[in-house]
This record gives sequence, C-alpha cells and structure tokens, in this order.
Amino acid sequence: MTFIDTKSNKAKIFNLLCKESPLTAKQVFEIVQSNRWNMTYQAVHKDLQALAKEKLVKKKKKQYAPNWDTFEKVKKKIIELERRNQE
Repeated sequence: MTFIDTKSNKAKIFNLLCKESPLTAKQVFEIVQSNRWNMTYQAVHKDLQALAKEKLVKKKKKQYAPNWDTFEKVKKKIIELERRNQE
C-alpha cells in the first residue's frame, strides 16, 4: 500500500471521496473544477485508477468510494503490531 502525499491531487481526490461518495469520475471532475484545482479530466481519471489499484478506493459500476475494508485491515495490523511491541 502506498501512503499519499497530503498535498497531492490524488490526496485531494481521496479526501473528497471520503466526504462525498460514491461519485463517478465525471462528478469528481466537476467538483475539482468548481474548486479550481487545475486538473484535466484525464488527470482525475488517472488518479482515480491509481487509487483503485492501490486499493484505497473501490470502483463499483462507474462509481468510486473509499475502500473501508483496506483501512480496517490496516487498523487490525497496527493493533497487532502494538501488542507485539508491548510484550
């Protein structure tokens, strides 16, 4: 799993999806334009595909949403590592 630079456009898109989802690529692009993030539709689509490949978001039909299952797995792993570290 890749951690996202919080200032990147990919992070902005991910944060957007955490607040409002599910969204299509077109809906994400419209919000990007209204926020004046200076991204093309192609760049938005590329970042959405990268987020999906990294399993940070999931695509169902044409809509994207955060992949909460991935975060649950990470949370469990962190708890497990903390327990081991305390022993």
